[in-house]
Amino acid sequence: MTVQKDLRDHLMFGEATPCVGSCLDGVEVRLPDGALAQDGEIGELWVRGPSLTLGYHNNTQATADAIVDGWLRSGDEGYAIRREGKAFFFITDRIKDVIVRSGEKVSPMAVEAAIVDKVPSLVNNLVALGFEHSLYGEEVGLVIEEQAAEGVMEDLKRAVESMPLRLRPKVVLCGHEIIPRTHTGKIQRRLLKGSFKNYASTVEAYRVERIARGVARG
Repeated sequence: MTVQKDLRDHLMFGEATPCVGSCLDGVEVRLPDGALAQDGEIGELWVRGPSLTLGYHNNTQATADAIVDGWLRSGDEGYAIRREGKAFFFITDRIKDVIVRSGEKVSPMAVEAAIVDKVPSLVNNLVALGFEHSLYGEEVGLVIEEQAAEGVMEDLKRAVESMPLRLRPKVVLCGHEIIPRTHTGKIQRRLLKGSFKNYASTVEAYRVERIARGVARG
């Protein structure tokens, strides 16, 4: 089906995150309760189709956790919108990366997008993640590579102050080449969690720390 230009523009630029497309023939996507009841209803996306894997090699427990009654639990949080009789899907975050602050879910990708919107030079050079906090359970942290941060720290502070309270990073770590990436360039967000172990009780509204090379991989 050909997607009209105005619809295509909305799918790519009109939502908080670009559309990842619609299902291939024979493939189904749903939420755990068996439906995508409303446009924008967020949940884990489950997938079923002829190309579904049979499971993990020699790991029955991992297979049982990932595949339920023939549906693959993708681990992706997302939603669908329906246009022209077809469902188009959006991925908002990885379930395991979602920050739970005082019982409220915060998307790291939403935090990053809000900052990059105000400070475009930080694109691909910042990572938002949750870290353990004694009062809120988790707090929002930010890691920025130093070469990208040069000259923009005041802009960053203003960007953070303009964000809704629930999205604002409390601690910003800045250093040289501290964001771990795979060989394909994918950011390994969870490897940065240990970097914030000394900030579990911090009560400051906004704190910036410059750290030594490699420390953020602890």
